[in-house]
Amino acid sequence: MIWHDDSNTCGNACPVVDQTTGQVWLLLTHNLGQDNEKAIGQRRSEGTRTAWVCQSGDDGLTWSQPREITKTVKKLEWGWYATGPGIGIQLRYGAHAGRLLIPVNYSVQPNPYRSDLFEYGDAVIHSDDHGQTWQLGGSVPGLGIDEPQVVELEDGIVMMNMRSSYGNLRVISISKDAGQTWSEAWRDAALVEPPCEASILRFTERPKWGKSRILFSNPASAKGRANLTVRLSSDEGQSWAVSKQVNAGPSAYSCLAVLSDMTIGCLYEQGNADAYEKITLARFSLPWLTDGADRVE
Repeated sequence: MIWHDDSNTCGNACPVVDQTTGQVWLLLTHNLGQDNEKAIGQRRSEGTRTAWVCQSGDDGLTWSQPREITKTVKKLEWGWYATGPGIGIQLRYGAHAGRLLIPVNYSVQPNPYRSDLFEYGDAVIHSDDHGQTWQLGGSVPGLGIDEPQVVELEDGIVMMNMRSSYGNLRVISISKDAGQTWSEAWRDAALVEPPCEASILRFTERPKWGKSRILFSNPASAKGRANLTVRLSSDEGQSWAVSKQVNAGPSAYSCLAVLSDMTIGCLYEQGNADAYEKITLARFSLPWLTDGADRVE
C-alpha cells in the first residue's frame, strides 16, 4: 500500500524512474471523497485536486510518505488536475538532459457566464534536481484535450500524444525546449480511437539498437472502447506502419513497458461484456508484433 486516506481519493499515480539515481518517483493526486470530477471542474466542490509526490529507492518495495507540491505545479484557476494517467519520462538530450517530465491535465472555465461548463487542457511538470522539487512547465495551446503522454524524439524534441474531447483521432503537439512551450496541436489521422487514454513509449534508439522504434497502444476503434491495438513507428512517430491487435473485444486504458529482456509489456483494461472487468498484462516480442519482419539484435 502506497497511500491510503480513509474515504478520500488518492490516485492518478504516474511513475518515472531517474536513471541517474535509481529512484522511482511517483506523482499522485488527492481530493476529498465527497468531491467528484464534475464538481471539482465546476469549482463547486468542498475541496479541490491537490498534487503530491513520493519516492522509492528499492524498486517499489517501500515508499516514502507523500508530500504535497500543489503550489508549484498547479495554477490557481485550474479546477480538476491529474497526473498522467500513464508514465513520465526522463529527458536524454539537449540542455535539459536528466530532466524528469510528467504530463498532466487540468480543467478551466473558459466561459465567464457559464460556471457549470469547463474544458480540459494538457501541460507538463518537471524536476531538474532529481525529484527534490517540481515546477510547472508549458501548456499546449487550446482546450478539449486530455490525458496526455510524452515521448522524447532523437533530436531532443518532446512529442505529446493526447486524448481528444471532440472527434475520434489522437491529438499531437511538440516542444523544442524540453516542455517549456508547445506547438499548436494537430490530429494524427492514423491513430483512431473513441475518446480514451492511450500509451506511447520509446522502444529503441540509435545508435545503441541501430534503429529508432516508438510504440503506441490504444483501443483502435471509432465506435467504442474495443480492439486494443499496439502500433510501431520507425520514423519518430511520423507514421505507424506496423499494427497488431492484442484484444478484439472490449478494451480501454493501457500502459506500455519495455521489459529487461526487450520483450514488450502492455497492461490494459478488458472484459467480455465491458472493458472494465479485469486488468490484463500482455507480453510479446518485436518479431510477434512485426510478423517476423523486425527484431532487436
